[in-house]
Amino acid sequence: MNQEREIFSVAMFTFGLNSFSGAAFQARLLATYISGGRVVILDYSDNNNLIYPSRARLAEGLDVVYLPKFLPLRFIFSWVEVARRGVKIFHLHGFVKSALILGSLLGKKIILKTTMLGGDDFSTQMTYKFPAIRKYLIGNVDVNIALTKKIRDKNSI
Repeated sequence: MNQEREIFSVAMFTFGLNSFSGAAFQARLLATYISGGRVVILDYSDNNNLIYPSRARLAEGLDVVYLPKFLPLRFIFSWVEVARRGVKIFHLHGFVKSALILGSLLGKKIILKTTMLGGDDFSTQMTYKFPAIRKYLIGNVDVNIALTKKIRDKNSI
């Protein structure tokens, strides 16, 4: 019995991929590990003034799309990239609201990595604006990877 496994395309949403940080290093390492042309990194850094996405291929062979800061354009161009590449899995480094909304609307599998106690943990998210919407988005997360036990405990709301 010879069964082929389906290969999924993954969209990894991150902030500041080119920064010198642990989060950027983790994102690049993970994307390199699972890549084989199946990963696109969508960088949501707020320090760019793009109108259109900017594309790059990193030394590791990873495709990166730097998205506009303006939220409606960021959302539209994310949607285009996801559709164009046949993405089935969203992997988020942090509570990226627009990616959570898009993944929820499109019915994608969502993997959320929460790393910042007092920032992207679920309890803290519920203290920000629009807690009902945040609770809905949290409910659409299929897998939550909490960096520490303390964050995991705060995420069990």
